[in-house]
Amino acid sequence: MIETLLGNVIAGVFASIVTLVALQLYKTLSYRHKYARFEGRYSHRSIGGDPLNEGVTTIKYLRKNILETRGKDTDGRWQGRIMMSDGVPGYGTGVYQYEGKSDCGRHEIQVSLDGQTIFV
Repeated sequence: MIETLLGNVIAGVFASIVTLVALQLYKTLSYRHKYARFEGRYSHRSIGGDPLNEGVTTIKYLRKNILETRGKDTDGRWQGRIMMSDGVPGYGTGVYQYEGKSDCGRHEIQVSLDGQTIFV
């Protein structure tokens, strides 16, 4: 009787661990699927699509809902991070700082409803 009880406890603990690992893997893959699509190199353009300057921004998926940004424009090079919102799809906020300067600021990113344009 005790062997059966002990066996059931061990089986229950094992099943719980397997379920926890599966849920974490699903969550990680879900985040990657949602946010890794933003990775790429983007030129700086106006709302109308005209080039603003020689600026370029590179976005890289880091983990969960965090994106890394690196860029250069007429003011210099900068880097930052954006945290995408789970509650508001296609929206995120973050911070950036210019290299070698004390100049910093906030990022705000929004994806158009058709998913074809990223507004920053």
